[in-house]
Amino acid sequence: MDKINLNLLYVDNNTKNKEKFHNYFSPILDNIIYASDGQEGIFKCRENQIDLVVTYEKLPIKDAFDMILEIRQLNRYINSIIITNLDKNILKSIGKIDILNDYLPTNFKYSELVDHIKNNIDKIEDRRDTRKNFNLFSQYQNALDSSAIVSKTDTRGIITYVNDTFCEISKYTRDELIGKNHNIVRDPDMPSSLFSDLWRTIKAKMIFRCKLKNRAKNGTTYSTDTTIIPILDDFGKITEYIAVRFDITQLEQSLIEEKKAKESQAIFLANMSHEIRTPLNGILGFTKLLDESNLPEKEKEYVDIINNSASTLLHTINEILDISKIQNGNFQVEEIEFDLLKESTKIHKLFLAKADEKKINFKSDLDQNIPNTITSDMVKLKQVLSNLLSNAIKFTPLGGEILFSINVISKDKKCKLRFQVKDNGIGINKEEQNKIFNPFIQASSSTTRKYGGTGLGLAISKDIISLLGGELSLQSQLSKGSRFWFDLDFEFNDKKIPDVINSKDTIKKQYIGDILVAEDNIINQKLIKIILEQNGLNVTIVSNGKEAVDIFKQNYNSFDLIFLDINMPIMDGMVACKNINNLKIKYSKNTPIISLTANAIKGDKEKYLSIGFDEYLTKPIIIENLNKVLNKYLDSNIVEKEDNKFENLNVGLDNNKAANKLGIPIEFYNELLGDFLNTASDEFNILENYIKNKDFKNIVGQSHALKGVTANLSIDSMVNIIKQIETSAQNKEDIDYLNLIEKLNYILKQIN
Repeated sequence: MDKINLNLLYVDNNTKNKEKFHNYFSPILDNIIYASDGQEGIFKCRENQIDLVVTYEKLPIKDAFDMILEIRQLNRYINSIIITNLDKNILKSIGKIDILNDYLPTNFKYSELVDHIKNNIDKIEDRRDTRKNFNLFSQYQNALDSSAIVSKTDTRGIITYVNDTFCEISKYTRDELIGKNHNIVRDPDMPSSLFSDLWRTIKAKMIFRCKLKNRAKNGTTYSTDTTIIPILDDFGKITEYIAVRFDITQLEQSLIEEKKAKESQAIFLANMSHEIRTPLNGILGFTKLLDESNLPEKEKEYVDIINNSASTLLHTINEILDISKIQNGNFQVEEIEFDLLKESTKIHKLFLAKADEKKINFKSDLDQNIPNTITSDMVKLKQVLSNLLSNAIKFTPLGGEILFSINVISKDKKCKLRFQVKDNGIGINKEEQNKIFNPFIQASSSTTRKYGGTGLGLAISKDIISLLGGELSLQSQLSKGSRFWFDLDFEFNDKKIPDVINSKDTIKKQYIGDILVAEDNIINQKLIKIILEQNGLNVTIVSNGKEAVDIFKQNYNSFDLIFLDINMPIMDGMVACKNINNLKIKYSKNTPIISLTANAIKGDKEKYLSIGFDEYLTKPIIIENLNKVLNKYLDSNIVEKEDNKFENLNVGLDNNKAANKLGIPIEFYNELLGDFLNTASDEFNILENYIKNKDFKNIVGQSHALKGVTANLSIDSMVNIIKQIETSAQNKEDIDYLNLIEKLNYILKQIN
């Protein structure tokens, strides 16, 4: 039988009673301590952790009642059983009843004493738990007091307790706080609605959490992360509130400084973007105009070099803006449905020509179980794959090998795919592999000198894959090659996405209207003037926003459209827009205002539209976007059609749009397009000979190859014609194939 866990003090000067007690209870109780008089009993309680005292009333030196009183002063949790010949009424009359926990008559039976001890044990266990909880609570309170700002209030919000930390941070003494309303530390800048919500919440017996700004006695402010807890009694009634706060002043200040730093970075990038894009607008705009003129072949080559160099610089700027957007959390992904197998095949064929230049064995392994349609951000996914393939080709030597693969890992509710680009190029040593994904970092300075680049591509790629829900990983060995891979989960279905046929109207237009342009850069003034005048428009140019406002005020009936640059001296485009909109209200005019800006930071478009601009155009000017604006707001006349039997044939190739669609630099796209154009005429002649000989098998083969190349380059007008030739030849249909070849040569001529 297990003994009862109890520390019992037995006080009696009768040796026989002690022996009898010991013989009876030592088998039952865990620990019995003996004393012979009241003074010794007090001493034993000091020396030992006693739970229960059993004592005779009459003791030498100090009687039981005086002993118990002193013991209670040592530890009020010690219970006692006094053996006395006094009954309850006498004990009450002499004022001793309040001292007792329990008592027995002197003629008691030991079985009765056992029952009394057991009854006290239950109370002792409860008090032990209470004492344990109290000690634990005391430890919690000490821990909280040492780190938190703690206060208590009554149900009216009157302070009843504050800890030292509260006094230290508020600069008030405890006497100045106790009895005052807690709003003594309330900062007047805090909205009243917050405190209304606070009281509504805690009165509903719910915990309230918020961030508060408080004001100290000396007028300084401090910020706290605050939790207010209602304390309930046994009947569920609120008795008081405890507030626990943590000082977050330094954290808040750090966040403010971080926000200012990000704002400064955004302003710097906006200014940098503007300052670089503004001259680039002139370079790209005028090279486009030169390219459309009848230049000698050599000069046309020079123009192409200028255009490619400017496009490379623009691509670099866009990379810097991309990494800034990612770092500031402004880089967003879109969810669209697309055919991954089709797009991946295009990417492979697109880079095939570049790999062939270095005699690289460039193979693709695209799992045929890839779903027909997946949902993701196609542009950004292609941007990553293009970057990895471009790097692989760049860093793989002549005659090397590259494998581009996509494999299905699992296909249940979602489809998990693994993307991989593997090469046997220069590789990356272990020390550099941890740095390679950091912005502006390449494996070594010699790599930058030899191969070029900004060192941003992999950093952007890693962040894009992270945004898409995966992780870009690297395995590499110096001089052996590298393997980049990532896994992504996709929503998917097996429906086929139909091919989109480009059916844009190719009729040339001349617009009708008078245009006011505010632009401070002289080169851009000339460029926009030429572009608009080529479209049949009358153009008035001014150099700043104030001039634009003044001239509109004097001639508000004269203008059909207004273009305002944003960054201008004297008065910028935003202020000018507001002033002109006020004049429009005054004169009941509805002249559209278009922002024409080199700023291209995320949020600019929304900002400019919100202050009153009707449209937003960026520099360098994209003619297609400009034409959309002109079509929307101006009338036009048809002044010229293509003077041949293919007048309704849409060539529809926009190099910039095609490059963006494929997620590759414009200079790389132009290089691929140039390679195709150099051989296209010969390829069409081969196809024409097969047609003349009615060699349907080779017609299908040749047209299929041409369809793949033209699709990769997004020459949709050619793709549709070649697809018609291929399909008809497969069915051996008797159609006018030579007319289709004539159309292909016409499109080729227009592109050239």
